[in-house]
Amino acid sequence: MSDTQKIQETRGKRKTITSPREFAGVFPALFTPLKDDDKSRLRNTIDYAKAKLIIDDLIAAGVDGLVPVGTTGQSPTVSHNQHIDFIKFAVDYVDGRVPVIAGAEASVGTQSARRPSARTSAAADSRRAPSRAASTTSAP
Repeated sequence: MSDTQKIQETRGKRKTITSPREFAGVFPALFTPLKDDDKSRLRNTIDYAKAKLIIDDLIAAGVDGLVPVGTTGQSPTVSHNQHIDFIKFAVDYVDGRVPVIAGAEASVGTQSARRPSARTSAAADSRRAPSRAASTTSAP
């Protein structure tokens, strides 16, 4: 079976975490790919096409979940809105194939404090209920 067939087969099959025992396995921080579309390189946009490839490859490799905008270093390079938009995108694109735990990392304390409620809203806006594990994850 090809990777494309595996992806299509798993779409719509919701995988959520309902107890601490289910929070096990590999949950890699999802790299946020950026385009090189700003001359100053301060406001590059997110490359969603590359993100889809990354997500599909990770799921095909057998990860147990994903952490968009985790601790891979993008938090100081993406805006608050990009952070929330990327979480919404990841939740929608993953489509229940694996659990998604929203990253809440920020380089500024006030942004970090705002992100837990914003990412819960992002999950709700995407018509996905955040898992109990996601609601307890917080930034340092």
